[in-house]
Amino acid sequence: MPHGTAFLIGRITEIVPSPERPKRWLIKVGEYARIDVPNVWQAWQYPVRYMSLEELEIDPTKLTWETMPDVAETSKPDSSKEAAPMNGAGVKALTMAEAKKGLALTFNVPPEAVEITIRG
Repeated sequence: MPHGTAFLIGRITEIVPSPERPKRWLIKVGEYARIDVPNVWQAWQYPVRYMSLEELEIDPTKLTWETMPDVAETSKPDSSKEAAPMNGAGVKALTMAEAKKGLALTFNVPPEAVEITIRG
């Protein structure tokens, strides 16, 4: 999929306070559909964009909706590996390959389709 292409639409089911980060919220998506709309992302700082379906010229009745996997199902630890260091908030350090694999599994895309940008 070319850079800048919109590839996923989610149906928001709930917005709840983050249990890990005060003053933050979690947006829970119950269903998602894969799309292929080129030239949507215009190099905004954050690669998630909230847009209307009209803006994207998408008819939601023509999409194939899939149930979002449960977080517990997609993040089972691999007991064969040595435990990675964790920070004070209990967040495990990841390699770039692990992060890409996890995101690819979550969004049902190949790891090669995941791009991660780190700014310091």
